[in-house]
Amino acid sequence: MLHTDMEQVVMGIVQWKLRDEDRRRAIGLPRSPADAAREQREYAAATETLREAILLRNYDVVRDPIRHMLGKLGIEVQEGTEAWQELAHETTRALMDATEEVARRDRGEFQAPSVYFQSVRNAECSQTGFAKTGPICPLPQKLQSHRILDTPAEASLKPGCIPWNETPTDSFGRQNSGAASKSNESVSREASLPASTIPPYCLCQR
Repeated sequence: MLHTDMEQVVMGIVQWKLRDEDRRRAIGLPRSPADAAREQREYAAATETLREAILLRNYDVVRDPIRHMLGKLGIEVQEGTEAWQELAHETTRALMDATEEVARRDRGEFQAPSVYFQSVRNAECSQTGFAKTGPICPLPQKLQSHRILDTPAEASLKPGCIPWNETPTDSFGRQNSGAASKSNESVSREASLPASTIPPYCLCQR
């Protein structure tokens, strides 16, 4: 049996299991605490059954879902062969993980944010980058050790700081426009923000 065929079968069974349980939970009627506890015990018992199948190397418990998925995908694997045994073992192990995941979701424990919440959050970050009360997305690590000065006057009081819209001078007081351009480009890259959103003042170390 090809590895790709085994992957299709096992993943297909797990995906079906998770989708079916997610839908059942979403449209299910209200239940009492006792009913919820009973279903949690059923999930735990199912997990132990799968664990015992691996312990005893008896995979009859997954025979029906494997047959169904093989027929759906048009893949042939003869029962009783090493290929069947390997497929049954991997399916049992994957279903054990899936059952534990279903039990967690049934308790309201999810390993990732809602896809709808994440989509909204990503859209806000890409559109504005900042909320009215502060950043939505975390600042780049290099930028976190800096702060934006409030005014050009404040910038002039900080040694080594140059207001964003001013041209630096060398030790003889001569303007060095090339250095200013290079400095501005460097800070702009660190900030990873459009030029229009960067205040006309410099960034200084705290």
